[in-house]
Amino acid sequence: MNPRAGFFAATALAVLALTACGGGSGGSSGGGGGGDAAGLRQEANRAAALLQEVQGLTSITSAEQFALEAGKLQTELQSLIEDVKATDVPDELMTARDKLASRLPELRTSLGSALGAAASADLESAINRATNKTTFDDIQDAVDQVLAATG
Repeated sequence: MNPRAGFFAATALAVLALTACGGGSGGSSGGGGGGDAAGLRQEANRAAALLQEVQGLTSITSAEQFALEAGKLQTELQSLIEDVKATDVPDELMTARDKLASRLPELRTSLGSALGAAASADLESAINRATNKTTFDDIQDAVDQVLAATG
């Protein structure tokens, strides 16, 4: 097995373990609309971990392996987008949640574009598209805002 594949698998398992540890907190706030700051913080941490995983794509040396790993990350990202949008938060955290929810689809678009380049065997372009600095900066800014607001 490719050592990089092992790294990505281990990273994915770590993210899943973190999610499982606090996964019950998001939906248990009841109908009062009070929300769950801890749940939003957890989703921001997942987003930060996902950014690191996407950055890890830069070490891949074949377009086929890139496509495989980027496809997995795209699936994980879609789940994260849905989870962030569904996180019930207090009114004072709505702006931070909505900013994170609106920035994550930018990464989904970048990954989709990267997968297209990988399908054409253009690994360099695929890596550049997946690791778009502006997209990364926008998402990191949203993550930082959530972490500061929920800290």
